[in-house]
Amino acid sequence: MVTQMIKVEIETKDVNLPGYVYRPTGSGPWPAVLIFMDGPASGLQCSKSASGSATYGYFVLLPDLFYRSGPYEPMDPHVRLQ
Repeated sequence: MVTQMIKVEIETKDVNLPGYVYRPTGSGPWPAVLIFMDGPASGLQCSKSASGSATYGYFVLLPDLFYRSGPYEPMDPHVRLQ
């Protein structure tokens, strides 16, 4: 199943929180999944999980909870942190 990814802004009391919606193509309804990042470096893996879930017919919301940290790169799991 083909999926779509749409960048969204989630309105909060303080700021608009960036996030991403992943959904199957076609018409729903679809069951919903909310994926929370556990660290800024996990963004790439969360993105893969969200996309994968959408391929199985789920509507997925992935808020970027670490946007206040500024731009960040996905962590390379093969590089040891000092």
